[in-house]
Amino acid sequence: MPKLLLRYIESHSLHYHLAVALLIGLALRLCSAWFVYGPQAVDDYYHGVLPAWQLFSHQAVTLPAFRSYLLVWLLSGFLEIAAPLGLHTGLVQVRAMYAGLGIFSLLAVGGTYLYVQRRGSHLFGALAIYLVALQPVMPFIATRAFGEAVALPLVVLGIALLEWPRSGRTRHELWWTFAGFLVIGLATLFRFQVGLIYVALGLVLLLERRWRPLAVVVVAGLLTLGMEIGIDLLSGRAALATLWSYLDANADGAAAFGVMPWYNTWLFILGLTLFPFSLVFWDQLGRLWREHRNLMIALLVFVAAHSLVPHKEERFLYPVIGLLWIALAALWSYVPRRRSVRWVYAPVFALFVLTAMPLALFNNTQAAGIVPFAKTLQRYPRAVFLDFDGRGESLMQRFFLQPANPLLHPTLPPGAQLVGDTLDRYPGYPAVVLLGSAPPTVTALRSLAGRSVAGAVCQPLEEAGSLTDRLLYRFNRKRNARRHSSWYLVCTRR
Repeated sequence: MPKLLLRYIESHSLHYHLAVALLIGLALRLCSAWFVYGPQAVDDYYHGVLPAWQLFSHQAVTLPAFRSYLLVWLLSGFLEIAAPLGLHTGLVQVRAMYAGLGIFSLLAVGGTYLYVQRRGSHLFGALAIYLVALQPVMPFIATRAFGEAVALPLVVLGIALLEWPRSGRTRHELWWTFAGFLVIGLATLFRFQVGLIYVALGLVLLLERRWRPLAVVVVAGLLTLGMEIGIDLLSGRAALATLWSYLDANADGAAAFGVMPWYNTWLFILGLTLFPFSLVFWDQLGRLWREHRNLMIALLVFVAAHSLVPHKEERFLYPVIGLLWIALAALWSYVPRRRSVRWVYAPVFALFVLTAMPLALFNNTQAAGIVPFAKTLQRYPRAVFLDFDGRGESLMQRFFLQPANPLLHPTLPPGAQLVGDTLDRYPGYPAVVLLGSAPPTVTALRSLAGRSVAGAVCQPLEEAGSLTDRLLYRFNRKRNARRHSSWYLVCTRR
């Protein structure tokens, strides 16, 4: 680690580093919420953003039986808070929800600060705080409408509460144990698999024959179960109906959505540590286990369990990513002046941050399916959309279209007459948007761009896509069909 950076860390208190990390972390999360409003997967819109908007706007909520209303209530609450600022378009609404998630995620930074108290060196504490707040993937993860993303700060906070008595600042171990397990239980309500951490840490107490803390764990577990029952009853469902539906839907490990090799989860975790460069810390793993056993048990059990499930996605591991950064900070703090760390790992890490941070903050995801609708309706109060490639209307598009804006699928090719006829058919609409991705359609759209046609002025042709979308589409076109770039042309009345 550079000497200048070491001096900076050592010359300021953890309170100072916490304040800096919170301020910069907040700015990065708000930036990601503003620019990266596309979905990572369809679930964040289908099971989060869309039903939250429906609840906020007093519509019938479309939510599968295996999805909890808890995330929907949280996102809808963010909309209620932001409502006085004006939520007139889908783009503003999704940005408000993502910003709320980003602010909520800062609980992980506070939890990290709590965890590092009197644990290891001052360098470890500062590194852990900065990694949890500022590591490039964190602003993106923090602003995704997934239960896994919401569970991340709660898991960090829960582990920190459990470990707080080890700091020597309290004698009330049972209360802190209760609080820690209750927060982990709350995380379980957002992502049921987090219950693996709850059970694993409870078994540790059982093996150690610590009966009084174990009794507290049982009480916290019963309260967590009661909260799940309450959520279902308030949602108009039978008690525990969501949990049983979830178990039934995933009885085969969600194999219907694709089967991935067992090592995918481990590759993802190792990749985040910049393996193989992180091998410079290999000889410190034993010390890491001795000093942070419960944290490592939570991390390893969660990753190992997911490696056994047929269907795997990176987002499934989001709940423990905060723990990963704390573990990495501990390893780094053990040998900061080692040559391989200073001249190999640190430069590679810096290069990763410089290249990955712009992608995390400014590179929209799955832009083709939403950008034409989001940006157009941000500029014009209403518009008619003409989709020439017949992809059909998705729920993501419906969120941005909202009730007033029609999406049509013409059988005729793009042309000046069709633009004029559409504006005549919809006299109250100031704009018509032509979109498609097939080469003949794009060629026809180019011929109309920048022209005055049939009582309308067509603007320059725009592409809806992003760098990562293009790369992923080229890598696997079949699996990443939604990431194929599309083109759209906005024509307005003269």
